[in-house]
Amino acid sequence: MNEAAFDLPAGFSDRTVTCLTGKSPQGEGVLLLVERRILPEGMSLREAISAMTKTAMTRFINYQVLYEREVEVASRPALDVGARWRTETAEPVYDRRVHFTSGDAWLIVIGEAPMGERDFCDAYVDRVIGTLKLRE
Repeated sequence: MNEAAFDLPAGFSDRTVTCLTGKSPQGEGVLLLVERRILPEGMSLREAISAMTKTAMTRFINYQVLYEREVEVASRPALDVGARWRTETAEPVYDRRVHFTSGDAWLIVIGEAPMGERDFCDAYVDRVIGTLKLRE
């Protein structure tokens, strides 16, 4: 939280989700999310992403992975996963998730837009991961 700080009792973990909304040049609504998770005990990042993908296949209509590639974010190894799915009204959605770790945190930069705005979505996710600076 940028506006304030507070102390928590023991036993809490940070699972913050930052949600930013915007518009594409064509006026379509787009999302940018940054999610913080704890990597499950005994799982590699790739295994955790695989489990997340399996869950998405049951949660989203016609969920299909388009690509999975190894990249680097803030000098750290990362996995970039692009997918598509359909809304309940059959609108195609493009979903891009760039996963990496920092300490014990599993961070995910997520871009989501109508499928026709895929290039714009990729451009804004690329900008975020290209300018990301981690606090140590």
